[in-house]
Amino acid sequence: MTEELISVIVSVYNIEAYLPKCLETIAAQTYYHLEIILVDDGSTDNSGNICDNFAEKDSRAMVIHQHNQGLWAARNSGQKVAKGNYLMFVDGDDYLHLDAVRTLHQGINYPKKYDIAIIDYKKTDIFNEDIITAKEGTIEEIPQETWIFDLVTCNIRRFVWNKLYRRELVEDIYNRNYPTAQDFDYNIRVFLKAKSVVAIHREMYFWMQRPTSLMHQSDYWNITYSCLVKMYHDNYVNLPENKKQYSRDLLSRLYKDMIFWKNRNYGTNDESAVFAQCKKYENDTLKAYWLNWRINILEKIIVTILLHSPRLTRWLMKVTKNF
Repeated sequence: MTEELISVIVSVYNIEAYLPKCLETIAAQTYYHLEIILVDDGSTDNSGNICDNFAEKDSRAMVIHQHNQGLWAARNSGQKVAKGNYLMFVDGDDYLHLDAVRTLHQGINYPKKYDIAIIDYKKTDIFNEDIITAKEGTIEEIPQETWIFDLVTCNIRRFVWNKLYRRELVEDIYNRNYPTAQDFDYNIRVFLKAKSVVAIHREMYFWMQRPTSLMHQSDYWNITYSCLVKMYHDNYVNLPENKKQYSRDLLSRLYKDMIFWKNRNYGTNDESAVFAQCKKYENDTLKAYWLNWRINILEKIIVTILLHSPRLTRWLMKVTKNF
């Protein structure tokens, strides 16, 4: 199979302890025809120098240094200069199986041409996962209604970094300015546009669990719910006419996440602001939510009660440890 150019966009910010492993596994990919774009988003440690040194040794690499703006901006900077037939995003603190890119390229082109190819990932906190052994896995063509549902309701397909995107699919779609959960907002717009997706069930992307990441900060989930609620609302409001069948998934998730967001802020200094924002979203969508016949009536009743009864919600979550 001809080695078409694949642009690998690596976002970098203060990860000097993790970056060398990431770059090592990208450089050693068995699929060689890569454009490696390193975007240093204003690092204050040695990450920028590591990028420059890597680019001096590997002619496929280029470095963009910019003032710190956030992950969304770093990815956009890389995407804007990418020349590849396909795009792959990699977070600079993670690393890859050596056959990851080749597997994605083969998957996106065989047995037919797909818009997106996905590989499985593995959470890890070590640098010595097996990146050489070729482990077999199943290949699954995913119907659109399945990938949209999975994207909206869970984390299985939200991430951008375990995917290969056909360039023409994403050339007019960029990350938007959110402090977290950018992957969902990007992918919901991409997946709504995609016509075909294939998943290769092999763990070939290693997601490093580092203690200093945003996910381990005390206010992470509050920030995340704030972003997700806005994303569900905005993507629902701007849902194309020919994709209205997915309004159920967006509305259902919007209302459930508003419950979680209000619960987290009940009794805090931010309660009034959060409750007011949720009320605005509810006013925009309540009629559509109740008229959506695809949402179970019992779900509507329970969700509405809990949305307006944060004390009951808190008790229920303590009792069930889930919702």
